[in-house]
Amino acid sequence: MVMLAGLRILLHRWTEEKDIVIGTVSSNRSWSGTDRMLGCFLNFLPLRNTVAPSDAALDVLARERRSVLDAFAHQACPFVKIAAAAGSSRGAESNPVYNVGFLLQNFPAMKFAGESFSAEFLELEAETALLDLRFVAQEISEGLKLDCEYKTDLFDGATVDHILRGYVAVLEGLTEAPTRTVAQFALPAALTEQAESARRRELKQSFVIASTFTA
Repeated sequence: MVMLAGLRILLHRWTEEKDIVIGTVSSNRSWSGTDRMLGCFLNFLPLRNTVAPSDAALDVLARERRSVLDAFAHQACPFVKIAAAAGSSRGAESNPVYNVGFLLQNFPAMKFAGESFSAEFLELEAETALLDLRFVAQEISEGLKLDCEYKTDLFDGATVDHILRGYVAVLEGLTEAPTRTVAQFALPAALTEQAESARRRELKQSFVIASTFTA
């Protein structure tokens, strides 16, 4: 919940969007007996929340807590039904509800061994990003490891590096001064300049033409 609140504050400060949807994944094994069954039960959960510059970080965290608890209370609801209810018009090549994801890997490390074999998990490097940005936090013995998958046709490595540094700075601010307002969280200068440049490009001028027609 803290990680999600920090990510939402970061995205708001970067984009100035107030209504943000971040996706995550649930194991969807809450039913009795599913903990011992083989197969993929994963379900996608969109987490919607609002952020305003005047909000205190603790208020954002409180709303995040309610959002996460509500979502996981209904984690069995098929994602396709959520997408249909949202009435999204996005193309089939993108997620119909969200384009930023967050995943917390907090399961313990396991090593399998038997009388005549031994096995261990190997990380598989994904070569295709399914979302514009997907943040993966993993609990390890040294602390918390944070990675980011991204679409290379939208972002470059330098930008993602600034995003991760900004994310860490927001999380540090949450722990050091949780009563500060969202507007008081600073972004890396490179992200601020990029956002301002993008907004200048999107500004459109309006022309009003008055004319009189006489028959």
